[in-house]
This record gives sequence, C-alpha cells and structure tokens, in this order.
Amino acid sequence: MRTFTFIFVIISSVYACSERREGEIKPTLASNFVSITDNEDKGVEEVLSFYGGYCKYSIGANLSTKTGKTNYFELEMSKSEVLDDLADKLEMPASNIAYLFYRNLKHEHAKYDEIHSTIILKDGRKMTFKFSRKELEMVSKRMQLVEKTVDLMIKKDYASIRQLLNGKPAKINEDELIAKLKETDPKFGDISKFIPYGYRVDVTKTGLHVLHISGGLLRDIQNSEFSIDVNLHSNKNEVFLIDYKL
Repeated sequence: MRTFTFIFVIISSVYACSERREGEIKPTLASNFVSITDNEDKGVEEVLSFYGGYCKYSIGANLSTKTGKTNYFELEMSKSEVLDDLADKLEMPASNIAYLFYRNLKHEHAKYDEIHSTIILKDGRKMTFKFSRKELEMVSKRMQLVEKTVDLMIKKDYASIRQLLNGKPAKINEDELIAKLKETDPKFGDISKFIPYGYRVDVTKTGLHVLHISGGLLRDIQNSEFSIDVNLHSNKNEVFLIDYKL
C-alpha cells in the first residue's frame, strides 16, 4: 500500500528579534498572528536570547496514512551570527533549540508530538531537524543527572563523582578521569554554571543508546567546553564519560 503524507500549517507565525550582544535590540514581537501560552513564549525568548537573530514560529500538523496525525511546534531561526558560525555542524544547535524551548513547557508538552528546529543560513541554505516529544522528555530527565554531576564538580566532590562513573561503555579508566579533573580544575578555575549546547544520541553495536550532551562551563579563570555521556534509557545515576571537549 502506498503511503501518503499531508502537511497542514494550522496556525501562522510570529517574528522576533533578540538581544544577543551589546547594541542589539531587546526581544520584541514584530507581529502577533499566533496565540501561544506564556510558557511557550518563554521558550521562544530563551532560544532568541541564546542565538540572537530572528525567530518565526508556527504550529502545524502532518497527516500520514501510515503514522496518523503528528502535531508539531516549529521554530525557524534566521539572521543568527551564532548559527552561521556553526553552519558545518547544525545538528547540535538544532537539538539545543528544541530542548531550550521544550524545557520551558509544562502542560503544553502533550500538545506536540514533535518540536521542529529550522535554520536558515546567510547563504540561503535552509535545514529542518525534527525531535520527538518522547526523546526530548528522556533528554530532560537525564539532564537532571548532568546537573547533579556539574554540582559535584562545583563542590569538587571527586569521591562522589567517582561513584557515578561506569567507564566500561566508553572504555575509559575511571581513576585516570578523576585525576584529569583534579589536574584541570585549578587551571580553569571554579565552576559557576553549566550552559547546554545540544545533544546527540549514539547507538553502540550492543544496542545501547548513549546520550551525548555538550555544553560549556562558566568559570572564574577560563570558561571551558564540557561534554558528558549517559544512558538515554536508564534512570540510574550512572555516567559513562566526562570530558572537556564538545
């Protein structure tokens, strides 16, 4: 049987401009055709605050004879210098756009099956990335373990960090990893905050879904890149890898 997919954009869009660097315009709505909740608005504003540029958002649905109806919220980013600089690796910021928006939602989660991140670059290229509600919900839950790990790093509680580590999936020596943290921390300084940059999901040969979360650590001497690997489908407080690179 042939499968057909129909796309319906059921609510039109809003454009916004965000403060990103000194001298840029504070976030304002240029037009208001879409009625969204305060939480959805906060999500859009957080994305704009992070990436700057313009955001056109829409609510729509795909109707397929195979999968049925899929409701989505789409954020279309353009004129963002940050995203233009990441043109060769847009998957990571695209996932972050979806995550930053999603984490601001509360009861609105149930409204959408997917969050779409569309990025328009200055050369005219346009790419859309789709993230399911199920995946974003799992990422949000696992982000709690990331925050716990960073909190232990802030406290320099290396013994507790060591207890979280399971280096087998990443084939790392846990003692060497802790030694690296102890050696690196004084060079970069005390950590004050973790900033997410995005995520990806890698599947191992054994079928393990490894969630790789990238971000930055704000420090009092020098900010540093940061990444952490955890089991996407587990509720265990278990970390596979901590690294100071994306």
